[in-house]
Amino acid sequence: MMGHEGPYVQLRPPGGGREWDAKPENVRLADENDRLRASIVEVRLKAARTVGMSEDEPAVPLPDPATLNNLQLTEQACVLCGKRLFRDRFLSTVAYMERGRKVTAQLWACAPDCDASATTPRPPTSS
Repeated sequence: MMGHEGPYVQLRPPGGGREWDAKPENVRLADENDRLRASIVEVRLKAARTVGMSEDEPAVPLPDPATLNNLQLTEQACVLCGKRLFRDRFLSTVAYMERGRKVTAQLWACAPDCDASATTPRPPTSS
C-alpha cells in the first residue's frame, strides 16, 4: 500500500510499477500464493532485462488491451500469438479501463520470439 486518496487506498505491485486505487474493503494482506506470484514476476523481469529487453520500451508494437482475452491479460497466453506461455518474455505493463475502473496488466509473449507475424492476437489453442 502506497497511501490513500479520499476514500481509496493506493496500491502498487511488489517491485514497483503503476499504482492503482482500491476500496479499503477490497484490500487484504498478501497470502503465500500472492507472494510467490510476485517473486516469479520479479524473476521474469530480471531475466528480461538480462537478455537486453527494455521494460520501458518494448521491442514489438503492443496490442490494444481491449483486443486481448482473459488468458492474455493474466499472463497465461502470449499477447502476440495467443498460445499458452511456457517460455516467455516480458513486453510491457499496460493500463486499461474495465467496468469503469483502471486496471493494469503485464503483457508477456513467447520466448524466443513466436511465429506471430502480425500483432493481432489469436485466441489461445487448447493444449
